[in-house]
Amino acid sequence: MSRSDIDELLRQRLALVLDEGTEPVTADEVISPGMSAGRGTGGRSRGVSYRRSWRAIVTVAAVVALSAGLTVGLVVARRGAPPARSASIVAPGSVLIGLPNGTLALLSPTTGAVERTVPLSPPSSLPLQQVAALSVTGNGRTVYVQRDEQRRSGEQSIIERVSLSGGSPIFVADGSDPAVSPDGAELAYLPPVPINTWPRTVEVLDMRTGATRTWEMPYPPGTGPVRTPKGVNPAAELPEVSALSWAPDSVHLAVTVVASAFDYRIGIELVDTSQPPGSENPRLLAASPTGHDPLQWAFGMYRGNTGQLVVLATCSRTVCGPGDTALLDVDPQTGHATKIGTLAGEPGANTIAFDRPGTTLVYVAAVDTCPICQGDVGDALYRWSAGSSKVLRRGVEPVNPAATAVAWVP
Repeated sequence: MSRSDIDELLRQRLALVLDEGTEPVTADEVISPGMSAGRGTGGRSRGVSYRRSWRAIVTVAAVVALSAGLTVGLVVARRGAPPARSASIVAPGSVLIGLPNGTLALLSPTTGAVERTVPLSPPSSLPLQQVAALSVTGNGRTVYVQRDEQRRSGEQSIIERVSLSGGSPIFVADGSDPAVSPDGAELAYLPPVPINTWPRTVEVLDMRTGATRTWEMPYPPGTGPVRTPKGVNPAAELPEVSALSWAPDSVHLAVTVVASAFDYRIGIELVDTSQPPGSENPRLLAASPTGHDPLQWAFGMYRGNTGQLVVLATCSRTVCGPGDTALLDVDPQTGHATKIGTLAGEPGANTIAFDRPGTTLVYVAAVDTCPICQGDVGDALYRWSAGSSKVLRRGVEPVNPAATAVAWVP
């Protein structure tokens, strides 16, 4: 049998290995008993030793070398070389921000310097408004982006998938507040609903099958449908849903439900995505205090991969000192909150992100550099850890904002 015939057999068997996940083939298995018979070797079965002539040994050695070369060549050709974390892939620990001009920027987490930009092409001929939310996969290679687009029928939010190494955005869904699970298998988001509609829902998209599941969010504890006062927009009386945040197990999802402006309370609901919706799914994980508590809870989320629930609460200077927002650790069993720090300004749910260890966060909040000045208020991108706060990027609205959305690259 010629070398070209052996090559073809190797290619066929290697193709099976790559496509079907079968056990790798050895050079001995490629040479059939019929091929070996002409070289003085009798028929054999797997696991039975037999004598080879010196010429058969040379042939087997050549086939082994050829098999190794073909294996490497075919794997690289079919699957591509494994991507290294180099200039083409984002370095771990980078800060990713979104900007209104449809651009993503990767910043140094220590200096705030721009390391690289990732331009996003407009999804249509209509003007793009801004990048409103970001969620990065656990391997740090892909980001899910919410972009707000101005259409004839009004503002429309869409979610796209973008490779941080480059490439065109891929449409995923109409909706907002994307949150990809740590294992990258599922994407939670808020589907579009009419402004005066309740209940709000959370959808979870299985990225492997394309199937979606929907959970209805309940009213926060102690609240419920209230008759809208005369002259008040009915939307002001409906709760808001925000701050979708996955637990490290990629199964449980924390969701903040904020009551209306007339009854400002929040409940943090826990969705078990391994179970169907029901009376106990979602279940209440934590709720804001009753009465006139000086800390007004705003939203909650998981702190990195610690599994610890963290709540942001606005407070007066007499309670928080120079800061405007308290950072609270909340015990989901008792609801007891412990203040662990204070942030300058009031960050929104899509402009705050913890790193993976849960010890450092970045957020965007307005900075009051000139209390008596008129006009736009600037904002800043802050880096915070216990006992330390630093401005990474300062912006001036609306020309050069610090960021409109923030995420860490794991």
